[in-house]
Amino acid sequence: MLPLNKINQIRRKSPSKIADFLNKHGNKPVRIWSNQWGAYWRTARAGYSFLREEAGTYTFSDAFDATSHCGPEKQIYYDFIR
Repeated sequence: MLPLNKINQIRRKSPSKIADFLNKHGNKPVRIWSNQWGAYWRTARAGYSFLREEAGTYTFSDAFDATSHCGPEKQIYYDFIR
């Protein structure tokens, strides 16, 4: 899993690296994990689920757009789906 915190560190140092990363990986499917709640985001950002099978699937770009404002206390991770 890739932590949002790591992406935000890179974004502060080099915004162009994040743009390159989004261009390369933006269409890949991910689940959004919140360590704050110990659960996945559901489809359409409608609550949380403890079950991976009930987690929403987002493109990485959409997931990043939905979570990039979150502070470190949320402990957001992107779970790339293979």
